[in-house]
Amino acid sequence: MSDFTNDLSRGKIGENKLDNFFNSKYYIEAVSIDTEIDCGYDRIFTRKSDGKKLTVEYKTDYMTLQTGNLFLEEDVFTYTSQNHKPGWIYHSQADIIIYFIEPIILVMRREPLLAFFHKYYNDYRTVKTKNDVNEASGLLVPYFDIRDNKDITIKVYTMGK
Repeated sequence: MSDFTNDLSRGKIGENKLDNFFNSKYYIEAVSIDTEIDCGYDRIFTRKSDGKKLTVEYKTDYMTLQTGNLFLEEDVFTYTSQNHKPGWIYHSQADIIIYFIEPIILVMRREPLLAFFHKYYNDYRTVKTKNDVNEASGLLVPYFDIRDNKDITIKVYTMGK
């Protein structure tokens, strides 16, 4: 079982690294915690070249390099409130999902990823992850299955290059 505070701290470190990586092309605005909770995105990117705005959800993942899988979270159960809520795959209203698998950065549109999730739901294993605050369930999907899917366009960056 992982520690929520540690997971959150590691996520914040990832967010800072991503902000620094993308700030040459975008003005980056961190949203309020209320917006993050209500709308399921972390940032608003405004492209410097033309002013186009995009909402962005950051996902920092420390297991993908070891397992080769991405975790698409569909449900979260919080121990203290005893409530279930939709995981980010359903809840997020972001235009873009950015997975940070240090040093790799994957950038993809949310809608095709959600369509993939629905279309191939029964083809993958559902797993649970736990920490001291909540329990999440979701699909464990090999990264290559998403990367190679013709309906999902992924831009891949390597930090430091």
